[in-house]
Amino acid sequence: MYDAWMAANGMHTCFYENWCSREHVESAIKRIERLVNEITRRILG
Repeated sequence: MYDAWMAANGMHTCFYENWCSREHVESAIKRIERLVNEITRRILG
């Protein structure tokens, strides 16, 4: 969870500061998707 949270938080900063490359964004999306999928699985069973 920490890893995905940090990726999402980093993307927020990158959006406003325009620091991240396309690869950074794609990597963060994968981490965040895994987190969302895990949360969904635990809530819905």
